Amino acid sequence: MTAGGAWAAGKVAYMESSGRFEIDLKATVRQLGRYLLPSADDAFLKLVQFGISQSAQSIVLVSTPTGFLIHFLGLSEETPAALMLSNMPEVLSGEVKDPRRSLFAGLNYFVHHGVEVALTVVQGGQVVDSARSAEFPQQIGKFPPDPRFVETLSLELFARTVIEFEAHNMRQRLAYCPIAVTWKGKQLSGDRQAASCWPAHGQPIQVQYSSNGKKRGMLIQVEVDSERQRQAEVIPLQWGVALDPLPYSAGAAGIRLIVPANEVETQQGAFKMKPCQAWAERDGMVTQTLESVADSLYGKGRNIRQGYKPRREMGAKQAYALRSLVVFALFDLVVMVHNTLPASRLDKPMDVLAGYLPHMVAAQILWILYQLLI
Repeated sequence: MTAGGAWAAGKVAYMESSGRFEIDLKATVRQLGRYLLPSADDAFLKLVQFGISQSAQSIVLVSTPTGFLIHFLGLSEETPAALMLSNMPEVLSGEVKDPRRSLFAGLNYFVHHGVEVALTVVQGGQVVDSARSAEFPQQIGKFPPDPRFVETLSLELFARTVIEFEAHNMRQRLAYCPIAVTWKGKQLSGDRQAASCWPAHGQPIQVQYSSNGKKRGMLIQVEVDSERQRQAEVIPLQWGVALDPLPYSAGAAGIRLIVPANEVETQQGAFKMKPCQAWAERDGMVTQTLESVADSLYGKGRNIRQGYKPRREMGAKQAYALRSLVVFALFDLVVMVHNTLPASRLDKPMDVLAGYLPHMVAAQILWILYQLLI
């Protein structure tokens, strides 16, 4: 079960290990089919959450000829590799609470899609432990973790089927991630443009809230959209991954808070928060912060904010209908006034169309209504 090795020329001198996980992963995954995530991107984001929850300093996703390697750099793991997945069914089903739940959720997706798994533990610059689900040619020797980190947990995915990641989707969820997450030498985390972040406002706000009778503190980031086109909203940040935004009636339009929420519960298979005690404890503090930011931005006179309604964003159907209306109106205008324009070869066709102008206008109106209703 144990593999030894040493750093040589900046690489891991890796020795094959005969270690095996002490559970049947495939049988476990068949039991947990209903807990599958929608995509490989979501599964990788769950692995990112695991790395951050275990204090990894950086996460690197590496493409290999046989699949992928995920290096959790700076993560110290004391649990034997063969035991790390031992209570996966109980944790994913909710029977047991365990900080490795996000690891199990991500691996559940990959194993369900025919992936074999290997875990390798590096401590003090040496490979000290390794376990895998089946015999396959491991790639950690060719793609070792960064030697600047003496402790690493490496997860290898040996893909028997095609596993594809969509980098843009991952960047959207990792816009506020506190550590570097990279793939193909490019950083996935901290890309505010990909996530359509609003402009940051001032410094993070230090707030306190009560949890189980104890005072807890946290830092809340604030973003402000100067055009105030959208309702105030809050983005819960769970272990570095942005959950779906929550609309709030408090505060003022165009204000967004990014609130740490590691302990909240999410709907299975999605990054959408569900009602839970952990968020209920934060809710009053969030409302107060929204009000405070609104007061500092727009003054304490509520009549300004209450009388203001955010502009509705025009959807694709409305935009297409508006363009059609403009084109039809210009065409009808030309047909109506063509006799006053300089003579051209279009005069005769225009004379014919002028006789049908009322019918054309009626048809145009029906066309626009159809575009809005379909």
